[in-house]
Amino acid sequence: MIPSLALMPDEVKIGMTDEYAGAVVIGLPTNLSLRFRWAAYGLVGSSPLAFEKVSGFIVQLLALPEDASEKEIIAIFE
Repeated sequence: MIPSLALMPDEVKIGMTDEYAGAVVIGLPTNLSLRFRWAAYGLVGSSPLAFEKVSGFIVQLLALPEDASEKEIIAIFE
C-alpha cells in the first residue's frame, strides 16, 4: 500500500470528480493544456479552491527557467 499524505479521518479516493477537474481547468492560464497521469482527492480535505490553486502553482513552476533561484520559487507560493 502506498502511504497517504491525508490526515485521519480523511479517506483518499483515486481519480478526480468533475467538480475538482473543473477547478483545475479554471486555475490554468488560457490557451494552455496540461495532461495529468494520476489524480486523487480526499473526501474531507479537498476543495475546488485547493485544486484551482495547485494547478496554477504547477503551471508557474513548470514555466520557471532551469536556473531559477530559491527566491523565485518561493515567490510563487506567497
